[in-house]
Amino acid sequence: MATASELVAAGFSPEAAKRILERRHASFKSLSATELDHWLNQAAKTYGVARAAIVHACVAYPEFTGLNHERVLRDIEQAYGADRERAAKLVMQVPRFASVNHAKARQKVEEGLKLTPENAAKLVLSCPALAGFDVKGRLASLRRALGVTLEQALKMVLTQPSLLGRNPERLKHRITRFADLLQVDFESLVKLLEKAPRLASLSSRRHVAAWEAARNAVQRLNDVRQARGEVPYVPSTGELLEIYAKYYPLTPYPIRGLRRGEDWIKRRIVQAGQEKRSTRARRARTAAFRKAMPSNRTARMLRFLHKKPSPFGRRVEGTLKRKLRLARAA
Repeated sequence: MATASELVAAGFSPEAAKRILERRHASFKSLSATELDHWLNQAAKTYGVARAAIVHACVAYPEFTGLNHERVLRDIEQAYGADRERAAKLVMQVPRFASVNHAKARQKVEEGLKLTPENAAKLVLSCPALAGFDVKGRLASLRRALGVTLEQALKMVLTQPSLLGRNPERLKHRITRFADLLQVDFESLVKLLEKAPRLASLSSRRHVAAWEAARNAVQRLNDVRQARGEVPYVPSTGELLEIYAKYYPLTPYPIRGLRRGEDWIKRRIVQAGQEKRSTRARRARTAAFRKAMPSNRTARMLRFLHKKPSPFGRRVEGTLKRKLRLARAA
């Protein structure tokens, strides 16, 4: 039986070795040090990767050790029409993918998303995690959480397959929070996600940064119009959301250091409460640090945004200018 020291000698970290030995299904626990070394070399040769990649796969998914890897690659090639190199790459990315019954997995995706065998295979290859899901059930949960039709849900999932892996209630909460930050209604954001499902994965700070950049762009545009004596232009929320869906990859990030700044203030509050001072002085010092932390989360995030025009802001400005030119021409 392989011991922790033998696993470490084979390339596993001490923590990983301990965790693997605690798992019942790690089949190489019964191997000697020589057999383990041979198994790792054979697996690395089968997948055409470095030995360290096999070690990483075993740590991520200990059941990986009990599989016939030649058969795993052959099954993936037959079920999805992938070549051996691509099949090996997918297994290394998602080790759990190796233990799936691929013929059944493809059939579930076909039935759940109403796809042809070829399209189902392409979708699974683009998002291997789908192979382990109850696609039909998850699609129904997504529809209930977002209040969308089957066609809308299918469109979103086919554009962003990883949506099926999200907890529907958490996704709904995230979108609701996003709607609150942007001060728009839930339905408008669901329509936006139909056009750009990737937005559901972006952080709240990224959304706030994008919205502030859009507002700054509108302000710059109106400053120029005011200087010319023209009437200010106020785009609707729908117009800004459309621009956001189109150019979201260019959206700015808030300045780094926000979280570090908050942590520093919290740490100082704790330290101030422990200092050997009079109760009155300690309370005054603690209150001063608390006052330094704004209570409004949105305002706190906006404080740390870049003030310079971002690529996204310039796209917003340019799009609105084109709309104004077209309106004048009409």
